Amino acid sequence: MCRFVCFLCETVLETGDKNLPSTLTTVFLKFVQQKMMPMQTDVTALQNQESLATLARLAWHLGEKHQSALKSDLLPSKEVKEFALKHGFFLPFAFPNHSDTGEEEFGNTFSDFVIQNFLGALHLILAEEIKDKSLTKYLSFPSKKKKPYNWLDLVPRFLAGLLFLQDDPCYCCLSNKDVKQSTKKQKTLLKYIKRLQINELCPERLLELFHCIYETQSSYLFQHVALRLKPDLSFLGVVLTPPDVHVLHSVLKRSRKEFSLDLRNSSIDIQGLKDLIGLTNVASFRASLSDTLRLWKSLEQTKDYELLKASTEKFVLDPFKAKTMKDISDLSDLVEIQDKMINCVQDACGCSSYEIPAIKNLRKLEFALGPVCGLQGFLKLVEILAAFPSLQHLDLDALSENGIGDEGAKSLSEVFPTLKSLETLNLSQNKITDVGAEKLATALPSLLSLKTLSLYNNSICDFGAENLAKVLPAMASLRVLEVQYNKITGVGAQQLTDSLRKCPHIKNLVMWNPTIPYGVLEHLQQLDSRISV
Repeated sequence: MCRFVCFLCETVLETGDKNLPSTLTTVFLKFVQQKMMPMQTDVTALQNQESLATLARLAWHLGEKHQSALKSDLLPSKEVKEFALKHGFFLPFAFPNHSDTGEEEFGNTFSDFVIQNFLGALHLILAEEIKDKSLTKYLSFPSKKKKPYNWLDLVPRFLAGLLFLQDDPCYCCLSNKDVKQSTKKQKTLLKYIKRLQINELCPERLLELFHCIYETQSSYLFQHVALRLKPDLSFLGVVLTPPDVHVLHSVLKRSRKEFSLDLRNSSIDIQGLKDLIGLTNVASFRASLSDTLRLWKSLEQTKDYELLKASTEKFVLDPFKAKTMKDISDLSDLVEIQDKMINCVQDACGCSSYEIPAIKNLRKLEFALGPVCGLQGFLKLVEILAAFPSLQHLDLDALSENGIGDEGAKSLSEVFPTLKSLETLNLSQNKITDVGAEKLATALPSLLSLKTLSLYNNSICDFGAENLAKVLPAMASLRVLEVQYNKITGVGAQQLTDSLRKCPHIKNLVMWNPTIPYGVLEHLQQLDSRISV
């Protein structure tokens, strides 16, 4: 691609033209024209057009078979071969040694994968045997994800572009065909896109549609697609290259809707992220924390405080799931950068006070680092929990088990007084024993909003149950307590049941344990129907 663009830039500079092609199709249309024009006369023009049409048909049929090379004796004519080599469409190619004779065979291959795609698309337009109604199968945008690799995956873009460039001088010099047939094919494309269920397209297919629409440069199609997009656009896990971001930006800016973008794990670059969130109709966005922080630091360095403020207001963090130590580090950096940004944003925008909304509005935080880094990561997380005043749900229950143990429980209990909005605390499967349960119990009454506490599948015994039982009456907001699959016996179960009588606010106590005799648990259930297994 760089080679083609450099060639065009040199040519444009030589001719004095200041306008560069704006689409992929016009780049290659101009490239092909510039390759042919210097060597073309009125006498050879028709012959070159016929050779190009033959070469285009060859490009398509080879591409359908996932091939780009063929032996010399299979070429349609000597004239086509000379034409292709002279204009740089072909390169000589040596085939692997024949297994029987051991002789090396020679042929030709298309000089570039993209050139073959361009010529293949040109064939679909020029070929009279390809009717307009059958064209849509080459422009399909099914809702399912595309295959990892398609030999002709650029053909739809070139096809869409060429169908809307029939009046372009560069296109006219490549073909002497009647434009009526091409016009019919253009109308077929329009009808097909009109019938598309755009809301049902997966992100990969939606991007491909954007690329095709961009190649047409049709204001009508841009507007048609933009108006039918969902307000919530997710590109989670989809790699967004700079060209992808450019066409996405081109579509979004033509819509009057407000959009919410999910750009996490998309490998989007800083400039692309800056361009998208700079759109006034992008109301909110999610992106990898590390990418977002890099953007903010860049905006701070360039003193673009207006966009810095706008991007912090649009950034969404909730809910956040930490799966690696880097996630925890990035979250810590987010809290730290808020303090650094406050002064510069206040001064630039005249705000009396400022805070990053994503920090203020984080309501659910999941922690799933696993047993190897669980305790280390959690201790670091605890240091910044107080920075999230709206945190309602803290979930430490992971399939891989975090194993924060008693040390983690103790550390968490020390910051309970700062978690004023916490309603759900899930400490299941974390290897907490009576020691950790005692530390938790001492501080639990300071969680004034706590409604659900889960300690499922830990190693809590009767002593831990006793400490929990003591504080239940003081936990006026608590509605559900889960202590099943621990090591509580009938003694601990009885203590919890006795405490439950003093707690009319509690609606459910789940405490089935293999160490509680069945008859005992059944008896306790009869005493209080709020006890369940």
